[in-house]
Amino acid sequence: MRLAKYLASCGIASRRHCEEIIRSGVVKVDGSTVNEVSKNVLGSEVIEVNEEEVIPQKLVYYLLNKPTGYTSSVSDLHAKKLVTELVPEEPPVWPVGRLDRETSGLIIMTNDGDFTNNLIHPKYKKEKEYEITTNKPLSAKE
Repeated sequence: MRLAKYLASCGIASRRHCEEIIRSGVVKVDGSTVNEVSKNVLGSEVIEVNEEEVIPQKLVYYLLNKPTGYTSSVSDLHAKKLVTELVPEEPPVWPVGRLDRETSGLIIMTNDGDFTNNLIHPKYKKEKEYEITTNKPLSAKE
């Protein structure tokens, strides 16, 4: 596995940001500094970032029935409540996709970047189906 992907899977940062971290020269693999993003690792090596050993994260998946009033984001300066407040703090997770703040419904929360990418990236053409119920009549705009 590429080193940047491994670091991202351990929760260090996004894969692209991990590439920048590697290039900066603060990553060591079995005691040797690595600054080439093409480096492959098995995961059994001792890998350090800024002199701290990287510990692999356990991947978690939550199916959350998001209530109204919560923003589907990890951070938002204008949000009063975030969906991340509804799940355990550790390990950190993010929502897969979005539901409007005033919409309730099922949303997936995870720390699995590959899973997230596979579900939301357009190139994978995942079909999504939504059922909408409203308490107000719908009118066609003319």
